[in-house]
Amino acid sequence: MCLLCSFIGDWEKRYDKEKYPPLFYEHFLKQIKLCQNETDLFTYLFRMLHWKFGKVREGTGEVANTIIIDNTPFTWLSIEGDFERYKNDTEFLQHCFQFRNGETDAYEFFRYIQERKQIFGKGLVLHIFLMHLLRPEEYPIIDQHVWRTMKVFHADTWSINQKPETWDDYKRYMAFFNDVFTSLQGENHLQFDRQTIDRAFMSFGKWVKER
Repeated sequence: MCLLCSFIGDWEKRYDKEKYPPLFYEHFLKQIKLCQNETDLFTYLFRMLHWKFGKVREGTGEVANTIIIDNTPFTWLSIEGDFERYKNDTEFLQHCFQFRNGETDAYEFFRYIQERKQIFGKGLVLHIFLMHLLRPEEYPIIDQHVWRTMKVFHADTWSINQKPETWDDYKRYMAFFNDVFTSLQGENHLQFDRQTIDRAFMSFGKWVKER
C-alpha cells in the first residue's frame, strides 16, 4: 500500500463521526442531487447547514428535529440565524438549481452568493460549502483544517495557522485536493472517494492545530 493510501486510511478513521455523522451527510447530499422543487431544496440545504455546524447526532433525544434514515434515527439542534426568510426566496433557490445543473459558472455563482445573499454567512468556508452541496464531485469542502493539511503537504509551515479567505485560496486548495484524488485512482492504490479524503484531511488538520 502506498504511503498516501496509508495516510488517508489512518486519518479517516480518526474523523469525528459522532459530531459529523456520514450517513446523514450522504443521505441529504443525494436528496439535493435529486430534488426538483424549491421547498425540498431549501429543506435539504438547511439540514446540511446543521450538519456543518456539528448540530446533528445519531439517536433520539428531547428535541423537535428528528428523522430516520435507513432505520437510524437522527436529531439536530436548531442553529441561530434568520435562515427561514430564504425558504420562499425563489431567486436564490433558482440560482442554486442552475448551478447544480451546470447552467452557471462557478465563479459567477460564488460572486452571487458572496455579494447578494447571507443564507450561508459572509465567509468563504460556508459559501464553498453551499457549492459543495450542489456539486460535490467538483467542489470539495474547505475549512481551516483541510487548508492546514495542504500547508503541511507543501511544507509551508510558516503560515500554517492562516485561514483561507479568497476565491484564489480555494482554487489552490481545489487543485491540491484534485491532485491527491487523481493520484489515488490508478493501479496499486486503494480507491478512496472524495468524502473519505476530505474526512482524512480534516482529521489531520485538526490534529495539527491541537499540537
